[in-house]
Amino acid sequence: MADSSRTRVAQIPELLRFIHRHATPGTRTSLLQVSRSFFSTGAPIMWESVEGVHNLLRLIPNTAIVASAMGISYKLIITLPSAPDLSRFNMYAHYIRKLEIYCPNDSASSDSITLTNWMVLSAHSRAHGLLPNLSQLSLQPTYGWDDDNEPFIWARTFMSSSLTAIHFVAKVNRRHSMTFPTASTLLRHAVSNCPNLHKLSLVTLEQHMAQKHSNLPTALTFWDPSYYESLSSLPLRELCCGASLLLPDNIYALTKLQSLERLELHGDYGLPTRDTLSPKMLPLLNTLILVAARWSDVIGILKLNVYFGVKSLEICVAENYDGEVLDGAVITSLTTLITSCCPTLINLEIDCGDDYYFSLEDVSVFQALAGLPLRSVCLMNMSFPRSMLVRLLSFFPLASTIKMPDCLLNLAELHYFSQLPNLVHLAIDIFPVGVSTLPQTLQSDSIKAALNFQVLEIASSPTNLSVDLSPLARYLLSIWPNLRRVIWTEGRGPEEEDREISKVIANALNALISTHRLISNANR
Repeated sequence: MADSSRTRVAQIPELLRFIHRHATPGTRTSLLQVSRSFFSTGAPIMWESVEGVHNLLRLIPNTAIVASAMGISYKLIITLPSAPDLSRFNMYAHYIRKLEIYCPNDSASSDSITLTNWMVLSAHSRAHGLLPNLSQLSLQPTYGWDDDNEPFIWARTFMSSSLTAIHFVAKVNRRHSMTFPTASTLLRHAVSNCPNLHKLSLVTLEQHMAQKHSNLPTALTFWDPSYYESLSSLPLRELCCGASLLLPDNIYALTKLQSLERLELHGDYGLPTRDTLSPKMLPLLNTLILVAARWSDVIGILKLNVYFGVKSLEICVAENYDGEVLDGAVITSLTTLITSCCPTLINLEIDCGDDYYFSLEDVSVFQALAGLPLRSVCLMNMSFPRSMLVRLLSFFPLASTIKMPDCLLNLAELHYFSQLPNLVHLAIDIFPVGVSTLPQTLQSDSIKAALNFQVLEIASSPTNLSVDLSPLARYLLSIWPNLRRVIWTEGRGPEEEDREISKVIANALNALISTHRLISNANR
């Protein structure tokens, strides 16, 4: 960069901040070395969010970081010097707002990061604090941690009064949970040290209370105050925890969370509460997410009927190994219950889980949903008879987003979705497209209702196309004249597909769609 250009950029802080925020990590590092003004503007942006605690601790001289293979992932062992020099660490510490302990962007996941002499860092944290402006602390390994000591150590080290969000949830294994005594100890520590905590993800299951403990201090940590007493004393707006919160002896904690806006419940659900609860018990609750192993658990939770104001509902049944059969009667009961307990529902997602694919024979099981003002509908890991597609769509006349990525259609069947006047975003799958399967473009009088549509999401790879892209682009525009782009969300395995070719095909199709749309609009 020429000196004159560098000077002009440095004199416009807004432009310099924009460049830093949109630059690649490597470019950001180079920009910090341009000048003092570039550094003073770029450092707060570059260090605002840190992914991987090892990247943070590298700022401490003579810190040893050793990686070792551990199954399909790897383990990091970090050793600090006995008398760490924190001068460089402190230079950047006040910039950090978000810290993710486990790096989410590694090509191989790291589900274990051990700090061998953690007391050195913890002692400094208690005396002086480490990250004074930290607002979000995330401990989200890919599959979960084998030893609860690890998240406990990291949380105790970095908890501070500035924190507003703490997350302890595995990314992939959504049913992974922390043992009850460890979760209780962490929660009590959060109550003491994080008075402004508004978002908490800490999944633990009630049955862990019955486990034997190796030492008395650990066994006593969760009795006074109890896990649920600690939970009820936090000013939470978002909570992710075990479904045992709804058990008769525990639900009092939920009734005290009057500021709760988002609730995510994991795990099994036992006996219903003995009390009669008000449907408006949680006046601000607008988002409910249920992750369970059985459909009966989901239905039991919904029967509490305390979700009157919920606008968004997500249901996922994962790891259904109990042999519970999902059939039309269960879906009918579920949809009827959803309609009665969430009468103002706008967004609905139902996921049968990767372990159990459900092939529906009669779409009338969703008819109860026609009474809801749904704007977004997502039905995952289930398929429907193509002959009943029109009837299924009639249940969602107001929908602007419909996602059915396991619904496999021919191109000629896409026109069914042109009859939904509010539809903007559609996600489906299509059969491999060849020259012989490309239908004729539709006449303009058949697409009057589809003018709002913009995004088509296809759950397959663009390399499945064996047809000229230009006729395909024109056909899609004959259904949706204002189509903006096509997104491909699933590809073949790395050994089966050239990623660069896939990207070129996808970009070429979107470029042709844009070109044909502009030409069509100019000729009107």
